[in-house]
Amino acid sequence: MARGLVDGRGAEGVVLEDGERRAFSFANSPQDNALIELHVRLVPGGRFTTHVFEGMQVGDTIVFEGPRGQFTLREGTQPILFIAGATGFAPIRSIVLDAFARGITRPMRLYWGVRHSKDLYMLALCEEWQRQHSNFSVVPVVSEPEPGDGWEGRIGLVHDAMLDDFPDLSGHEVYLCGSVRMVEAAVPAPPARPRPAAPAGATVLAELLKPGHACARGVALPHSRARRLGVLTQRIPRQSPT
Repeated sequence: MARGLVDGRGAEGVVLEDGERRAFSFANSPQDNALIELHVRLVPGGRFTTHVFEGMQVGDTIVFEGPRGQFTLREGTQPILFIAGATGFAPIRSIVLDAFARGITRPMRLYWGVRHSKDLYMLALCEEWQRQHSNFSVVPVVSEPEPGDGWEGRIGLVHDAMLDDFPDLSGHEVYLCGSVRMVEAAVPAPPARPRPAAPAGATVLAELLKPGHACARGVALPHSRARRLGVLTQRIPRQSPT
């Protein structure tokens, strides 16, 4: 059992043989803590992600350390806005699942931004949440739709989509997870779209996707590979450090 696992919390590194770290956040809920679920995006030329997609075998040992960070669901009454960039969806998924398990009834809206519509690798799951939970909604946003992909949803940058719908974030709890560039664009705003960095009455929590982060020690289980999307969902049994 992954004792101490909390929603959205990452771990400070998949530890490579030479001691380098790679950052990831847990995607599973605290209630579903027998395994660690990671969402790994294939980065062209990336040392670790290339190994995961092309070289990793069932039974390989993976060393983690952590968990660290406090990107978790806070107690409160404010409506919640989630902003995820690409695989920044992973910790957001953890937090949303925790909210459902805890019976949270506050309104929750997820803005999920990707470059291409095919990168929305778990959109069907989000749409199922939307059907099952009246207080949850999802807004997928594609920044670079491709010819012939049939995309009819929102187009542009994900934080701009959120601000179009909520120009005043006062009275909201905002959770962001994505690249440093995305988070910095959202809080504070770029000069072309000035706004308070943290409006009065708004709570803003952010986690950056950057190299180096994860937790404990485990052995890889069989996993499903979404090679077409370049995203791998990995579930690893959590073991206590020895």
